[in-house]
Amino acid sequence: MVANGQSDGKISVWDIRNQERIFSIESHKNAVKKMAFSEKGIYLVSCGKDDPNLQLWDLRYMSNGPVSSIATTFTKYMDN
Repeated sequence: MVANGQSDGKISVWDIRNQERIFSIESHKNAVKKMAFSEKGIYLVSCGKDDPNLQLWDLRYMSNGPVSSIATTFTKYMDN
């Protein structure tokens, strides 16, 4: 799996073996600034540009098509 963040705040997650998008996440209001997978690839954390929140996504519950369910939002995130 690989993910890319977009300027419209969406995240796409791809199956690199099949070269297909698995799903798209409605993530942030502005551009996605940073993302990281957990060690086992179960979670994806993201932060957006000018967005004080970190969002933690549980990828086990994602399916094809747009996804809007979020595992956890951490507010007042500060980029050091």
